[in-house]
Parts: sequence; structure tokens; C-alpha cells
Amino acid sequence: MDLEIQRFIHINMKLFDVYPLFDIVPVSANGCYITDDQGTEYLDLYGGHAVISVGHTHPEYVRKISDQLQQIGFYSNSVKNPMQEELALKLGELSGYPDYSFFFCNSGAEANENALKLASFHTGKERIFLPLNDAAQLESALQQGDVAAVIVEGIQGVGGCCVPEPSFLKAASALCRKYGAILILDEIQSGYGRSGKFFAHQYADIRPDIISVAKGMGNGFPVGGILISPDLKPWSGMLGTTFGGNYLACAAGIAVLDIMKAENLIENAREVGSYLFSRLSAIPQIKDLRGKGLMIGMEFDFPVGPIRKQLLFEEKIFTGVTGTHVIRILPPLTLSKVQCDLFIQALVKVLN
Repeated sequence: MDLEIQRFIHINMKLFDVYPLFDIVPVSANGCYITDDQGTEYLDLYGGHAVISVGHTHPEYVRKISDQLQQIGFYSNSVKNPMQEELALKLGELSGYPDYSFFFCNSGAEANENALKLASFHTGKERIFLPLNDAAQLESALQQGDVAAVIVEGIQGVGGCCVPEPSFLKAASALCRKYGAILILDEIQSGYGRSGKFFAHQYADIRPDIISVAKGMGNGFPVGGILISPDLKPWSGMLGTTFGGNYLACAAGIAVLDIMKAENLIENAREVGSYLFSRLSAIPQIKDLRGKGLMIGMEFDFPVGPIRKQLLFEEKIFTGVTGTHVIRILPPLTLSKVQCDLFIQALVKVLN
């Protein structure tokens, strides 16, 4: 046999190893629980990086996608899809932005990319600024006249659930208007009810020019987009997408909004999140506690890797981490106070 053919047969493609994976293989899930291939059940307080909003395999969600798949699943955006209009209508109603427009894409990265492109097209400028709760620094940057957009997270995700001051967000909104820049609120993790309001920036009572969404929008199905102020006008060919707003994505998105509304999940996130926050506040080893609703970061003064592993492998609870000292909680918005108590008991046990 040819040596080149032998070499080809014995070399198998591998995954590009850029982040660690736990040796756990989920095979089923329900609500806030995941079951692996060994029959072990885990309480999921991470929701796959905050994508699970209405709970795993919610029956209405499964039905909506299954029914759609039997009709038409994916199709290009060269034809009219009435489901896009239905989703946009329901999103505008539930979010409090009925006068905004919506552009579909597939992920948070694409949502922010399109937000930045739109800001640049609208202003004719190219520079982007990411402020850190410093209005004076922001104004200094805007005074240079070349800033197309200022982008801020409603609550920091990978940054450890830090919440921007409402006074800063108000200042940022006013400064962007003053200097002709676009204010973009990145609500990819903090949006869709996770904070206890539909968007976390609504605690500051501002209305950004563009809001980027994804993650919880499809309950795990890839879908994202941007909400766009009526002050920003579209023109043909301005933005484009291949899979954005396909039929299955719309079915997932509509199901999520319908379930959130019917089951009052935004209110549940606010109430249960407040309860969990109060329980966590009583744990002395937690040096800083931040976040809102069901987006909570717990900072310790020691590395949290061992704690996370104990919670996972001994207590059977999924959590997330940021850096070396922060554990993050991003559960489905269906989380109950009873499940919060289970987590508190497990955390106290591990810490002690």
C-alpha cells in the first residue's frame, strides 16, 4: 500500500484544543437538570453559558421546533418569512421596544459585528470605545470626533457579572447624543429577562441606539440579532446574513418569548435571583457578590477551580467561572427557591 495512503488512514482529525472540557456526556435534560450517559443527574446553574432561558426541553419549545421541522426547517433569506415579523412583534412588545426594528443573525459575535457596522455606516466614523464606568474618560474620547460607537455590556459576562452604575449609563447616553456617537448595549448574556428586567440597562432607564441579543433568545438554538432605534434608517444591501432568521430559529425564538410571557419568567428571575443573592450574602467566604436577577458572580480571595470541581463531581451541580477567583451562576430562568437552597447547602458544605 502507498505510504501516503497509509499515513492518511492512520491520522484522524482531532478537535482544536483551546478550552477545557469536563469528561461528562449529557444525554438528556429537563428543566434545570441534566442527565449524563452514566445516569447521573446534575443541577444546571450555568445553562451552557446562559443560553438556557426557559429550561431544558420545555414541552412547548420542543413542540414548536418539531412542528416547524416537519414543515420547513432552514431556508435562505431571499424569500419572505412571516415568522420573522411575528418574532419581532412579540420581542418588541415584551422588551418594551415596539418602535425599534430588528435584524436577524446567528450568534452574539455576529450581533455585535453588525451593530458596529451599522454604527459606522450611520456616523461615517470608525473608532469604537469601550468605557469602564468613567464618564470623564468617555467624554475625552468622544471629543476627538472620530468615535462611531460606544459599546457597554448591560452586565459584564466574562468580566465577572460587574454591573455598570446607572448614573454612568445615563451619562454615556447623554454624551453619545451630544457628540454624535451610537450607544450600543451588549445584552447578549444579560438580556432576555436574566437580570429581572428584559434588559439589564432598563434599570438605568435609558434607551440605547442599538441593543445586541443572542444566547437566551433561542434557548440553545443558534439565533441572535440587534434591536435598532427608529433614528437609524436602513438601505438595501447595508447588512446581510445567510442563516439569520431561518424558520427553525424563528420557531425557537417565538417559543421562548411565548413561554417567558406565559410563565412570568422575568418576574421569576427577579424574585428567585433576589432570594439567591440574599442567601449568598450570608456566606463569609464570598468577598464580593455582584449581578442582578439570575446573573450572579461570587468573588473569592482564593482560586475557585477546586470549588467548582467539587460542586460538579461531588455535589452534581454545574456552575461557571471567570478568571481564577469568580464563580458565576447563570441558570435557566425557571430556577426555583428550592433549587437555590440545594445549591446553598452544597456550596457551604464544599467551602467548609
